[in-house]
Amino acid sequence: MKGLSDQEIVLLERWKAGDERSLKALLEPYLDKIFAFALHLNAGDEERAYQVTISAFVEILSVPSRKEKFLPALARKTLTQSRKFQNPPPGKSSGGLKSALLSLDFETRALLLLRDHTSLTYEEISRLLQISKKSVRIKIIQARELLKEKIRGFAHA
Repeated sequence: MKGLSDQEIVLLERWKAGDERSLKALLEPYLDKIFAFALHLNAGDEERAYQVTISAFVEILSVPSRKEKFLPALARKTLTQSRKFQNPPPGKSSGGLKSALLSLDFETRALLLLRDHTSLTYEEISRLLQISKKSVRIKIIQARELLKEKIRGFAHA
């Protein structure tokens, strides 16, 4: 498993030496994707998503892994932080897709978002969740079918 890229390691070292621009260059490619992932996991609660995102970045930067790629590591930390808030905040659901997504259990919602929103590969999700790649594929297919059913249900309600 490949860890941080050579460029990411250089940027991290420069940041540790006091170069604030290096931190921006290191985080910028991932920030929008991880914040959006956290936002969807946390039912559109921007404050909670911001806290989760910042916490994930802080954890990753404090002990960077040379074994895990940066995006999957951030996704893992975001998932871990968001699990603390598994239940969506009351009154945050509106709209068919959003309501359908929020009506899914946390694990199912997380699987869909890991694949479809953060664009992690099945292999990366497999390692992240410590389940087989085949299980990931099956669970994502089932999750997509369930989401379609939920969307149809909200459309007819």
